[in-house]
Amino acid sequence: MTGRFADRDCVVTDVDRLTYREVDERSRALAKRLLAHGAGKGAHIGGHFPYGTDWIVSWLAVTRIGAVYMPFSTAFKPGELRKALRHGDVALLLAPRSLFGSDHRGFVTDAVPGLADRAPGPLHLAELPYLRDVWFDLDDSAGADISDELLDAVESEVSPADVAITIYTSGTTSEPKGVLHTHGALVRKGAQLAALQAWTADDRIFCGMPFFWVGGVGMTVVPSLHVGAALLCIDRTEPIRSLDLMQREAATKLTGWPGVIGPITTDPTAADRGIPALHRPLSLVGARHSSLGMTETIASYTYATPEQQAVPLPEGHTGSMGWIIDGAEVRIADPDTLEPLADGEEGAILVRGYFVMQGMVKREREDVFTPDGFYNTGDKGYLLGDNLYLKGRLTEMIKTSGNNVAPPEVEAVLRSFPEVKDAHVLGVPDAERGELVAALVIPADGADPDPDDLRERARAELSNFKVPRVVVLAREDELPWLATGKPDRLAIRAMLADAVARRPASG
Repeated sequence: MTGRFADRDCVVTDVDRLTYREVDERSRALAKRLLAHGAGKGAHIGGHFPYGTDWIVSWLAVTRIGAVYMPFSTAFKPGELRKALRHGDVALLLAPRSLFGSDHRGFVTDAVPGLADRAPGPLHLAELPYLRDVWFDLDDSAGADISDELLDAVESEVSPADVAITIYTSGTTSEPKGVLHTHGALVRKGAQLAALQAWTADDRIFCGMPFFWVGGVGMTVVPSLHVGAALLCIDRTEPIRSLDLMQREAATKLTGWPGVIGPITTDPTAADRGIPALHRPLSLVGARHSSLGMTETIASYTYATPEQQAVPLPEGHTGSMGWIIDGAEVRIADPDTLEPLADGEEGAILVRGYFVMQGMVKREREDVFTPDGFYNTGDKGYLLGDNLYLKGRLTEMIKTSGNNVAPPEVEAVLRSFPEVKDAHVLGVPDAERGELVAALVIPADGADPDPDDLRERARAELSNFKVPRVVVLAREDELPWLATGKPDRLAIRAMLADAVARRPASG
């Protein structure tokens, strides 16, 4: 970082900016403090920062000493953060004093029982048995006694095979899903994505995706750093603030999901701002050929270059996700037997390659991969040569505005309410968000719950994007069943879709 990019902007927000040299200096100082604290290779260190300079500095400090960075969603509620800290065996949590204008120490105290009345010394908490400390200040002289020579020696022992980051995403169960990626995979995939997107050191790239998820760190942050570009961001993406920063900094690129890009580009003030990024192709959303990726593959494993965008779709085919990128193998398999299918046959999409995750936290390898190393993405589709076509999901994972929502997690919260006997959560199609989270609730005997009240109480325990936007009440005898004795999820989805279609436009 102190080479040819040293004095160029590295990270720019609406309130501060750091050059590559300054990011290097600050992350070295924090790395020394971590070493003085006793952290080292393999230590699990959590970060709970919004998009910005502290996120970048803490991530680089942790990874340069060989520790594993675990960034957590700022959409988390205290209970969700507590669950992730325990699941990830986090030893040290780094967090800001304030977040989005509020005192964040109170939030973390709610998430970490016993933090408020801790005695001097390390934490010893039964609920979080591996957590030893929480730091609210990244700028501290505690690492001053660690020499440059020692830090350099530590860094020299960090290898491409070492795990660099654990990205938490929603799984198919109510438990957190921690995805493990190595230094080597991150660096090589970052270089590959930067080349595919034709980014250069002269670019000023506004990232509208959360750094703590793969769209941010994998698709934008790492490729940006790889080419020495300037990364532009604000603590949470809001159209006017985003446009103000993009205009001030002459943004050349904009990354984000449709739900992020849309409000920015369609804002009434956008057209007259003269922002270069708004006059160039913004993403593959709505293009003839899109791309497909996920947390487990460090973002895209298919892509379509501008030249490939000119290739017409074969007659009768829709849903092109572009072409398989170098380093990836895609197999279409029978969903039940996982036996390979022929070209053009629809089945489960499996992927293998250097950038596919090393594994998942607390999951054995055979529970994650096929015997020959493929990962079942849960998507269904088919191949025409190397051109992949997506036809939907094989699992009930809900995709809403780029976020993954596991129905069992939401169902567990709703079923915990005394007036709820049962709950079934599914995604229903939505033009703006892709899918809406919707719930069919069976009230307990004699209960008459208010759907809006259920939603608000769920909001206290779930990230906002997980809260059902629609709650439908039904009697137990109205619940559709299959002949196998299981609830008919397709029929339930149809009931919920009908309720969504009939709700007022402002709902």
